[in-house]
Amino acid sequence: MRSSRERSVASVVTERRIATDIFERGYSVCPDFVDFELVDELVADTQDLWEEGSFEFAGIGQGAQKQRCPSVRSDRIYWLEEHKLTRAQSQYVDALEGVRLAINRATMLGLFEWEGHLAVYPSGTFYRRHLDVFRHARERKISTILYLNRGWTPVDGGQLRLYLDGDSLEHYVDIGPEAGTLVTLFERGILSRGAAGPQ
Repeated sequence: MRSSRERSVASVVTERRIATDIFERGYSVCPDFVDFELVDELVADTQDLWEEGSFEFAGIGQGAQKQRCPSVRSDRIYWLEEHKLTRAQSQYVDALEGVRLAINRATMLGLFEWEGHLAVYPSGTFYRRHLDVFRHARERKISTILYLNRGWTPVDGGQLRLYLDGDSLEHYVDIGPEAGTLVTLFERGILSRGAAGPQ
């Protein structure tokens, strides 16, 4: 993980802004959280894993109740393991460590560990409206999404929709999946929905 002296002033300001957003409204959208050089390296890593056949169909639920449910979620995922991270993946995880610490200071959530995966949404795939936390589970509290889509435009589709008022469909915000953008969510109370575009 990064030492405090390795973190730039800009990164500290960004981390604090994300933490403040989480505290005040339950989510944060941070364009340019990582630069395009790192985005391109992460894309190259992902393409290599895809071509190797390392991705699997995503499921829903956990433990013995985990199952594939294409009507709810049809993307493909690859779980990241700390001892197998590439240089680019490690750099991203290190950046998230600063966010974790900042959120802990601002909210006292007590975040202490991280798990993550790569997700690929081929044309026509989706993830229906959902909460990123299992019923009765207390382990996961914050979700983060880093987008790697270089050259994305609204006509491409694939926006993330956050529902801000529980089960209400009337109050939401749409977020474009632009490369380098980090979305951070407090998992209890905000539902989300993702979909791939036609491209």
